[in-house]
Amino acid sequence: MDNIKIEIMSLNDLKEYDFKKTDATVYFLKLFEHQRIANKNEIRLDKIQKKSSILQENILEYAMLQKKDDMSFLKFYSDFSKIPNDEYFFMFVGDFQWSAELKLKEIIDLEKLNGQETVDMDSVLEPIQDILKNYSIVKLNLSKKIRIGRKRKEDRICRFCKKSMKDGALFTNEAHAISEALGNKKIILNEECDTCNSYFDKEIERHLIGYLDFIRTLYKVPNKSNKVPNLRGKNYEFRNSNDGTQLIIYNRDHLKRVNEKKDRIILENHETVVPQNVYKSLVKFALSIIDSKYLVEFQKSIDWIRGQSEVERVPKIAMAVGKNNQTTQPDLVVYIRRNNCMNLPYAIGEFKFLTITFIFIIPTFKSEECDFLNECDFNHIWDCFKHYGPIESLRMMDFSSNNKQKNNFELNIANNKI
Repeated sequence: MDNIKIEIMSLNDLKEYDFKKTDATVYFLKLFEHQRIANKNEIRLDKIQKKSSILQENILEYAMLQKKDDMSFLKFYSDFSKIPNDEYFFMFVGDFQWSAELKLKEIIDLEKLNGQETVDMDSVLEPIQDILKNYSIVKLNLSKKIRIGRKRKEDRICRFCKKSMKDGALFTNEAHAISEALGNKKIILNEECDTCNSYFDKEIERHLIGYLDFIRTLYKVPNKSNKVPNLRGKNYEFRNSNDGTQLIIYNRDHLKRVNEKKDRIILENHETVVPQNVYKSLVKFALSIIDSKYLVEFQKSIDWIRGQSEVERVPKIAMAVGKNNQTTQPDLVVYIRRNNCMNLPYAIGEFKFLTITFIFIIPTFKSEECDFLNECDFNHIWDCFKHYGPIESLRMMDFSSNNKQKNNFELNIANNKI
């Protein structure tokens, strides 16, 4: 049965819904402003709609009538009720493909319609014009659960080892495109077999998780068991409870006085991390969410993250740390080059986790592509990605090492507070 896709754009959100193509759905859509198509038993919804208490009551009444057969109407009502009365919103029907430029244009139009002051679109787009010219942008809608790949297990092919069930691959475990331990409960990769999932979990992703252990604990990110973990190191313990977060320092001799109001301490961990595996984790996340049609360009990258090949050096990762861009859940954007501009990377990833942003090149390891091992090669990237702001605010970090390294944290303490 075909489905009818509906997207609602309000001032605060963009929501997508998949309704069954039934008479019940058609009747439901007639609750909104629409036009009848002459000589056809069809309607065309108006893009511009206005929220009212009467419309909300009609939707609730209809959703309650249909809840035994289809709960999707009730889910729609739950979201719709959050839109303020008398606010205009946009309604789109069909499989709508959003570009960054088009989405921004619609948002500005909606703000104008609701009497809000808006900025000039040209001034907003100016910092990202070069990105739009050179790159296609992959960003998933994290407001709902997304499954990437074929639904039927018999039809799946693992995008990393290329095996299907006919080749002996199993797809019994739910594979998360981004580690569940980092708070991802919504992006599921159907095209990852149990063997690859187990390998990435034990050999690769645990290094990124360990690298982020302190901030995970500080911001109380639940682990796979949906529990907020405690963290114990060589000279400290981090405890989370209903009363808050408590840092216990075993030996205050480790404290170094910065000034009369601030102390600094190095928190020493038992666990080590392999820096290159941190990089591999980020690349694996990116390769998990892009369209499978791009994977042919990354075969050497896939061999590398699977441990089938080795490299001595990888491009540096640009890192930004700050609460101004803090996210509540992991966020990932992938930029894939749409032309042959070889002084730009074929693909770039931007991974945000709480207060940390990783900007990393997704290497193809192709001889015709620049390897970006020299930091000066990044100048072309910064000229294109102007929205990152002053380059001085970014820390260029080298994750090339394949050796285990201490994973210690440097912490500033002021007035006994972190």
